[in-house]
Amino acid sequence: MLRLEEISWPQLDALDRSRTVIFVTISPVEEHGPHLPLGTDMYTGRGFTEAIAAQLEQRYPEFTAVLAPLVPLGSGTAPYLGSIGVPPRLVRDVLLRIGRAFARDGFRCIIAISGHLGSSHLMAMERAASKVSKRYGITMLALGATLFQQALRSQTLIDGCARLSEPLTGKALKSTLDAYHGGALETSLMLHLQPDLVLPEFRQLAPIGPWRLVRWRGWTRDHWPGYVGDPALARADLGRLVLEIVAVGGADRVASAAAGEKLAEQGITPLLHGVGRVVRRAALALGVASLAGMVVGFGLRLRRNGRAS
Repeated sequence: MLRLEEISWPQLDALDRSRTVIFVTISPVEEHGPHLPLGTDMYTGRGFTEAIAAQLEQRYPEFTAVLAPLVPLGSGTAPYLGSIGVPPRLVRDVLLRIGRAFARDGFRCIIAISGHLGSSHLMAMERAASKVSKRYGITMLALGATLFQQALRSQTLIDGCARLSEPLTGKALKSTLDAYHGGALETSLMLHLQPDLVLPEFRQLAPIGPWRLVRWRGWTRDHWPGYVGDPALARADLGRLVLEIVAVGGADRVASAAAGEKLAEQGITPLLHGVGRVVRRAALALGVASLAGMVVGFGLRLRRNGRAS
């Protein structure tokens, strides 16, 4: 595994273009509750990238992985203290430039990975990867929610959780694997990757359900502490297990992509379609909630007017 910033251009030029995979990690600075660092998505994104690259070289020794420096950008961040968000177009344009640079230099496979699962961010990555692939005739692939979701739903993970020193099964397993912002899963990953940056207070944090956000007006510290889910359930061994499964699945997909196989041939649903369904469902839920609020407000005004008359 090579790091782009540590090698010279002759060393890069000496690599077999058809057997080299360029990895690009792009994740923002974003708040993740009072217990996790603002760089959580950066650490998890880099963790995924390094683990997938290592598995790629181990399982497919004909390939060489080159890791580009992390790009600290992301869209769809929580509008909260410490978050730095950029428009999706900027995420797309940056990846277009990076993809074009490596394509110009003859590299045939570029993999973009993120630890941030904001829908606008992931869709921008998908658009950039698709455009680079078509324009330059190479393979650029954005790995994000699809890979993560497949790992969380896999029988391998369920079996692995049952074999942990303190087994996780049933309802406890489901609660821990819910991929909520700053919840048990992200906290578990950070306990494995950067335990010194996780504040011990996470064990005292009360669970927060996602639907509580609907009742709040604005993302302020007075109404929301910056996380969803139950961070107190987090475990380092779970974070290690999830990372290992994501790495194996990611390495297999990268190897297929580098060999020129299409996603359709691998039975993988493109992320844009999955995210589109999520966005539509979220929009429907918010629309229903807004309509209900309007009806209730209208009813209350009618009631007040009736009393006044």
